[in-house]
Amino acid sequence: MEKVLLLNPPAKNLYLIDYFCSSLSKAGYCWQPIDFLVISGLLKNNYEVFVLDCIAEKLSFSNSLNIINKISPDILIFLSSTLSYKEDFDFVRKISAKKIFVIGEIFLGNTKEILKENSFINGTILDFTNSRLKYFIEKPENFDNVLYFEETKFFLYPIPLYEKFPLKKYNYPLHLFNPYASVLTTYGCPFKCHFCNSGSLGFKLRNAENIL
Repeated sequence: MEKVLLLNPPAKNLYLIDYFCSSLSKAGYCWQPIDFLVISGLLKNNYEVFVLDCIAEKLSFSNSLNIINKISPDILIFLSSTLSYKEDFDFVRKISAKKIFVIGEIFLGNTKEILKENSFINGTILDFTNSRLKYFIEKPENFDNVLYFEETKFFLYPIPLYEKFPLKKYNYPLHLFNPYASVLTTYGCPFKCHFCNSGSLGFKLRNAENIL
C-alpha cells in the first residue's frame, strides 16, 4: 500500500485549522481536525494512513520534518489557512512526496490562481466528504486538480482511524471527558450568513444509519 500522510503543519502560533475555517487559539484549546478524521475513514482501505498533527503535538519545524522523513509518505495531504499559508507552504516545499494536496479556506476564493502560483501542490480538496476522494488522489488531472462539492443529498464515511490521532492532546471547552471523539453529521450549511463561510460550501446530510 502507498503511504498517505495527513499533516497539520508546525507553526509559530497555535492555529486552529479545521473545516475551511481558521483562528488563533487564545485559551490553549486545540480540537480534532474533522477534515482529517473523515479522510482517514475514506482512505483507510486503500492506503496506509499516517497522521501528524504538529499543532496539537507542539512540534518544532525541525522535529516535524524529521518525523515526516522517517514516514517517507508517497502522498501528502496538509491543512492550511489564510493565517498560516506562508509558513505552511514554505514548510511543505521541503517535503519529498509523489503527490501533495491541500485543504483550506484560502482556496475557496482564488483556487486556480493559488494552484498556479504554487506548482508543488497537485490539487486542493474543497469537499473532504466527497466519495470520489480516492480517485481524485490517484488522478487529480481528471478533476482539473480541484475536488469540488459533491452534489448529493446524503454522504457517508466509514469509522475514522481515531487511534492514529493524538487524542489526549486535544481539549475543547464543551466536552466533559478526555479523550473524546468528534463525529460529523452534516456538511456545510443551508444558510448564507455573511459572517460565516459555511454557507458557501454547499449542504448535505450524513445518513443516520451511517452515523450510528
